[in-house]
Amino acid sequence: MKKIALLTVAICLFIAAIAQNADDVWTKDAKTQLANEAIAKLTAKYPDLTDDQKETVAICYTNAIINAHPKRSEWTNLMEIEVKKEKDNTLNQCVKSGGVQTTIKKEEPKAPVLNKALLVAVWKSGDEEYTFAESGTSLYQKGNNKKCSGTWTLDGKTITISPSGSKLGGFFEGCNKTMVFEVISFTDTELVVMDNADKKKIHFIKDK
Repeated sequence: MKKIALLTVAICLFIAAIAQNADDVWTKDAKTQLANEAIAKLTAKYPDLTDDQKETVAICYTNAIINAHPKRSEWTNLMEIEVKKEKDNTLNQCVKSGGVQTTIKKEEPKAPVLNKALLVAVWKSGDEEYTFAESGTSLYQKGNNKKCSGTWTLDGKTITISPSGSKLGGFFEGCNKTMVFEVISFTDTELVVMDNADKKKIHFIKDK
């Protein structure tokens, strides 16, 4: 019985050792995955590199990681932030050591999105001023003294300003009608709209 028990233990240890060794081996697929990952990063960051240059850097990248972690389990057990940092550093080192001429791909500036957050501000056009608050309240002012409060909404590209009847500094036309503007174009600081009532374009500048 003792012999059988010892044999069983030996077999279990042998199987465990085989499994552990398998986890430590850098297989062809694992190496290919590293190389492909490097090529993808190079393609996105350095669009001017040739395929041959990318492959050269990818081989350097793959070998550097494997040499730093001979046992694959050491690599797979690293924290995600450790892996990211080492990948970035290794790729940069291989690009430099390869002597390849690179131009980092410039990211295109993101176009602003027309939404409520973009419009929350004070917008001016001539002697007219529109204040759009995040709460949905608005203030329309013409000149220095005439003002009226109300509410505003954005539906797609349509801005609707509805006076609440509260007038400050005397009654004037802007306080007795709902104003509807169709947005024609916009940036973070400028807004061009079509006044649906007068059928005219209005160019607003965001007040800083």
